[in-house]
Amino acid sequence: MLAIRDFQQRYGLSVNGRADQPTQEKGAAIVRNMRFSLAKVLKNNLPIDRYYDTPTRNAVRDFQSRIGLSVNGIATITVRKRLDEEARRRR
Repeated sequence: MLAIRDFQQRYGLSVNGRADQPTQEKGAAIVRNMRFSLAKVLKNNLPIDRYYDTPTRNAVRDFQSRIGLSVNGIATITVRKRLDEEARRRR
């Protein structure tokens, strides 16, 4: 519940500690954006959808390895910022 509250606060959502529809939609948008950036940067065929599944985790690991971060498959804020920077360079 605390993680949900932190997420809601970070993204300017109503802070209620529940994974309500606006919270789920924001999370899905973040994952879609991340998958798009991973596909662009890694030049892979990762589908652009809202699921943080095994292929997503593996792509995050690949990206972490390429840029010299600890490899764990977790898309932290730091990982996502670096990924966004790399994707912007490739536009």
